[in-house]
Amino acid sequence: METDEQQLLEWYAPSQGRVLLVDDDPDDLKKLYIPLRDEGYRVMTASSVEEALHRVAVTHPDVILIGVMKQEAACYALAKRLKSSPQANHIPIMMVTASGDREDPMRGLATGAENYLKQNVGVEEMVARVRNHFRLKRYHDMVKHQNQMRKKTAALHDAYGKTGWALCCAAECKDGHIGAHVQRISIMRSV
Repeated sequence: METDEQQLLEWYAPSQGRVLLVDDDPDDLKKLYIPLRDEGYRVMTASSVEEALHRVAVTHPDVILIGVMKQEAACYALAKRLKSSPQANHIPIMMVTASGDREDPMRGLATGAENYLKQNVGVEEMVARVRNHFRLKRYHDMVKHQNQMRKKTAALHDAYGKTGWALCCAAECKDGHIGAHVQRISIMRSV
């Protein structure tokens, strides 16, 4: 695995997407890290809840995989905390566990996680699920960007109309005939 400095440098390079892996077991991190890195994802790791929260705040990952760690309650609390944060609630979370407990998936999904994986699931399936969540996150980001652009366009359109009206008023002060003409043109253009 790479050092933190190498990870941070590569994190912002163009790639398929950014994935944050959270697990306190280095072997489990490696099992997830290698196939995702080989698939072209920029992979960042965190071995504690605090480190994960810091990485999310600084790096804004596209997908987060949380391994159900020894302190199980902390993992579910992390997922719940991320889903309640306006800065991170749109990031897909996948819980990963080695447990065979039938209650685990329901607990993970109840925290807001979008997916739940058993650790023994095949690499291809895990990568495919990450790819699907990454794609959904990109669609979310595109819609958010389009909505921001619509708001900016509406504000520009409004400013254009106000500017035209102000010019009409200024022209009318100089010459009533020209002012009325500019006013008619301004109204026609803003429609």
